[in-house]
Amino acid sequence: MAAATGASSLFAAIGSDSPAALYRYLTTDIAGLSAVTVVNLTPVLRTVKAATTQYSARRSPIPAR
Repeated sequence: MAAATGASSLFAAIGSDSPAALYRYLTTDIAGLSAVTVVNLTPVLRTVKAATTQYSARRSPIPAR
């Protein structure tokens, strides 16, 4: 969910492989649009998928003492 207020009237979500790729996209493709005069960027980092250890229901992850 997002809201744009003040001088902004457009919100966009962009996924990027790296900060360098995001910078390149903003400074070439977006900067080339004549209607775009200012860009404000707020990076939001979120883990979408991560490897984890999975335990079966038959075995407790806590070792017996």
